[in-house]
Amino acid sequence: MDFYCERTNLQFFDEPINILSNIFFFIAAYYVFKEFKKNKSAKTFLVFPTLIMFIGLGSASFHSLPNKITLLMDVLPIFLFSLLFVILFNFKILNLKKELNFFFIIFFLLSYFILPEKFNYKFLNGSEFYLANDLILLIYVFLIRKKKELFKNLFSIFLIFNLSIFFRTIDNHICENIAIGSHFAWHFLNSIVLFKLSIIFKNLKYI
Repeated sequence: MDFYCERTNLQFFDEPINILSNIFFFIAAYYVFKEFKKNKSAKTFLVFPTLIMFIGLGSASFHSLPNKITLLMDVLPIFLFSLLFVILFNFKILNLKKELNFFFIIFFLLSYFILPEKFNYKFLNGSEFYLANDLILLIYVFLIRKKKELFKNLFSIFLIFNLSIFFRTIDNHICENIAIGSHFAWHFLNSIVLFKLSIIFKNLKYI
């Protein structure tokens, strides 16, 4: 469970910066909720700020006391957010038929579980688990390229997400020079990604 520069033992609160930087997820959740309320979005979409909050809680739990249970608490909300986003983006933004949506979801799930196995390189420091998300974002950027505003927004999200993956990946490679590592930057940038992904749906009044 010693994945990050900050952690030098398995004691509680050995990663103070990695723990405290999860505050960005709570801030993002608050502003997503505020945007949805302001735009009178469909109440169903409030699951997005709820999941962002649980992402922050799960991550803080894992960085506080890493074990199999807190690891599950960390990764499960991220997976659920990703899956929900794919389903709703296909359905509400791309307007895919049910059959195409189903096959796209199967493709996403297969990617989510196969890519980490295929790209299980030590230097990635666990970032291979987010390659499916990166691939799906890239596909979406291509599919909505003719919708200029959405394209700009999604492309910026894609760039920020890749930057966050970069900081997550290099964390264990810079310990000698930067003792606190760079994982906190992953938290900060991902909170922006989750915020921007969520508010794509802010103008939808029904589902």
